[in-house]
Amino acid sequence: NIQYLMRGIYNNSNYNFSYVHSVLQALSCLDCAKQFVYIVDSNNQYNNNNQFQLTSAVSQLFKSLNNGNEGNSSLIINFINILYQNNKARIFSKNALSNDPYHFLFLLLDFLHLENNMAPNPSYDSSMLYNQSLDKQKNDDYIYCLFVSFFKQTQNSMICDFFFNVEKYTYKCLNCGFYYFYGIKKIFRIDVDTTLKYRNLAFPNRRNSKLSLDECFKVYIGGKEMNCKFCNKQKCTYLYTKICCSTRVLIIYLQRKNHCYYGDVDIISHFNIADYFSISRTSGMNINPYYVLKACISFCNTGKYFADCYVKPYNCNNGAWYRFMDNQIRILDNVNEEINKYEPQILIYELDENYFNSIQQNNQNINQFNYNNQMNNNNQ
Repeated sequence: NIQYLMRGIYNNSNYNFSYVHSVLQALSCLDCAKQFVYIVDSNNQYNNNNQFQLTSAVSQLFKSLNNGNEGNSSLIINFINILYQNNKARIFSKNALSNDPYHFLFLLLDFLHLENNMAPNPSYDSSMLYNQSLDKQKNDDYIYCLFVSFFKQTQNSMICDFFFNVEKYTYKCLNCGFYYFYGIKKIFRIDVDTTLKYRNLAFPNRRNSKLSLDECFKVYIGGKEMNCKFCNKQKCTYLYTKICCSTRVLIIYLQRKNHCYYGDVDIISHFNIADYFSISRTSGMNINPYYVLKACISFCNTGKYFADCYVKPYNCNNGAWYRFMDNQIRILDNVNEEINKYEPQILIYELDENYFNSIQQNNQNINQFNYNNQMNNNNQ
């Protein structure tokens, strides 16, 4: 007779869709999921419009879950499969349909953006962003302005506002010198095996301890050996990554070659990403670097994925942590201990609004870019 704040998700099929359900459950608990539902409900263009089938199905599921009803994943899975068949020519990953939370989440965000992207200039030639000469890519300001122009003309959806971070890539080639590029990042992909190797080499005394998120991101932004696209010499270039602009939701995928079935990364309730910003692009900007954990998707040795989520009902200041495995529900007692027990796959953080008076400043992610006179001149 327990009155749960949120129910789980089921599917009439006997197939193991726990990887789908864990993602949908985790997203439904975000504050921006409630905003997503509000936008869809208040906009007539979504009513009985085949262009927004996936958007409407996701909105209905989120609404149902947040109203305390059980959800069904059948429609969403069906629309994802249809969209994949219609768009597989533009999807380069051979593993896109893998039965794991990362690939499903990647496709879900990609197709939701595709349905909702009202780009001002859909005919913009995006190839020019990738076909610049070495001399052009050596000019950081020029490449930055080129990317801003590309983003403003081609990316315009609520998925952008919620999930699209912007990264700066600095290449250091032994032959060509420094050159630059910028890109969109929806999910931060952390190689746990590589991170563990470098952490243990640098700090042997921590060899038997869990990885911290700071250690994961230090390796993520650090130098990565690769080939140079200009001189074509192998392993002569190091790539350094920084965050230029962070958005509402921070999604971290913890990739491993093999499952370990235990908690190997220390999951923390609050995460400050200030150390991973590009100083040259964020200096003087009022950016909120503080994120709070909202969901953790994990894997257990039964072969199923589950989601630990912070559930906060409408118009309520406090919530509770729940564990969802399909439509099975349990309230967590010792949250930190129970979340850290199993092998984490995806961590989902959302901006901690206590550090900002107005959340609107974080919605306009691309408009926060720091234009100056030199950039405007270069862009002309």
